Amino acid sequence: MDKIYVTGDIHGDPMRLEEKRFSAGRTLDKQDVVGILGDFGIIWENEPDEEEDSLLDWLDAQPWTTAATLGNHENYDRIASLPTAEHFGGPVWVLRPSVFLLQSGYVYNICGKTVWNFNGARSHDIRDGILDPADPQYENKLIEMRMNFRTMYRIKGISWWEQEIERDPEVYERGRRNLIAAGDTLDFVWTHCCGRNTSAMMGFMENDPLVSYFDEIDALLPDRTEWYFGHYHRDEQVLRHHVCVYETIMRIA
Repeated sequence: MDKIYVTGDIHGDPMRLEEKRFSAGRTLDKQDVVGILGDFGIIWENEPDEEEDSLLDWLDAQPWTTAATLGNHENYDRIASLPTAEHFGGPVWVLRPSVFLLQSGYVYNICGKTVWNFNGARSHDIRDGILDPADPQYENKLIEMRMNFRTMYRIKGISWWEQEIERDPEVYERGRRNLIAAGDTLDFVWTHCCGRNTSAMMGFMENDPLVSYFDEIDALLPDRTEWYFGHYHRDEQVLRHHVCVYETIMRIA
């Protein structure tokens, strides 16, 4: 039987999946899948570089196939320009022959299981603002931010991308349509963040269109469907079928 494992945010560092921490990985093959629940983060710089190539080559050389949901710490501008293909029964961005990025609002067939995927989340580390290099005061603002090591800011197009929250109503509608069409056959939901109601149970007061949408999606799910998400940097079973995953590498099928 093909196996599925999931883990949380890797932020550009897949070494969590090394043999010393993921010995079960040695028993897998390319028919098995490891899912990363957002903040994949390897596609980060505005141009490919040697480190990126090395990390993607390392993942591709592992026994399994990698399928990543996207989070808020991703270079969405570059990802949009990546080659696409049909895999797992839906469109994916192709990074290597066995390393794929999933797209929002599709139901994928992964190892014989149906997985509804939706990307993105609101960044929590922008408390002090988002700097724009096009702003005439950018350099002064950047110096001011750097002078206080407690500041939490990001830079548009360099360390923050507005596509972290989906803006296109059609993508949301596609997600609803495909989820409803899957009906009782839907096994899993993979996202980076979760609905407002679920996040509140972990002490996070989220307020954006994506978490509102996820509350709506949650109400449509069959009782059997299990929801796995990352983002909150903790490993916690929040509700019976809602699981936050971070450093754990969890077998789900």
